[in-house]
Amino acid sequence: MNHNKTLKFISLISDTTIKYLFKNTETKKWLIEIILNKCGIDLTDYKIYDNEDNTGSLVKDYKMDLVFNKGNDYVIIECNRFTSKFSNIKARQYLYRKASFGFDKGDNYLNTPRVKLIMFNNYQNDKIKNAKILNYTLNDKTYNLTLDDIEIFEIYLPNYHKMCYDNLEVIDKRLWLFGINNFIELKSIIDSDNQIIIKELERLSMNNKFTDEYDHENVQKKLLNSLKIEGYQDGVDDGIKKGKKENKLEIAKKLLSRNFTMEEISDITELSISDIKNL
Repeated sequence: MNHNKTLKFISLISDTTIKYLFKNTETKKWLIEIILNKCGIDLTDYKIYDNEDNTGSLVKDYKMDLVFNKGNDYVIIECNRFTSKFSNIKARQYLYRKASFGFDKGDNYLNTPRVKLIMFNNYQNDKIKNAKILNYTLNDKTYNLTLDDIEIFEIYLPNYHKMCYDNLEVIDKRLWLFGINNFIELKSIIDSDNQIIIKELERLSMNNKFTDEYDHENVQKKLLNSLKIEGYQDGVDDGIKKGKKENKLEIAKKLLSRNFTMEEISDITELSISDIKNL
């Protein structure tokens, strides 16, 4: 079915985009090389463990982006387009939960998982405004002893985009691309190393199914970040349930504008025909 639509710009700073690129054989290598260069972690032999793994909330909407696994090693990749204090707390809580996985496994009690969290954050560190990447481990300050069972990497993407593209090394140029937010700037990049990603983003912008998922993510993230995390958990859960309905209505409006039938929209969003007619 063909639907008329305005070409949508697809940003690299998106859960939906990163998940897709990691599952695409050609573009996966491009991302793996960034992580190896900046974090010293080679994901080549890792498998995607469960990119729909729940973070512990009763509401299934709270999920991490990607979890990679090789043996007893786990790497969590979180791409935050719309950041908040809550998004950082959520990521760390999941990291700690994954690190404690297996503590009740009897003979395997001492087989502690090694878990690393890589956060592609679209914000600046409050204490170090110009930081590009920070690396945290469990460390004893007196004797400088380090436990590497848990490790966190925070990559501050806006600070890469502030730099002059032509003067950057190859990997820094890739991180610079995460700051692009329009087609004009995207098409201005001509070096061969990044063409595979640029062409894929352009192709995805014409893919109706992908752009609908991309829109869905954006609406959902904005709703989640608008919730107040302070207060009782019941209040938070009620807000999330309300947000889910509002999210579906936003998606329904977009599908109506693209000439989907009410029956198709009801099937996609699980809204009633009555709800859709009221739009």
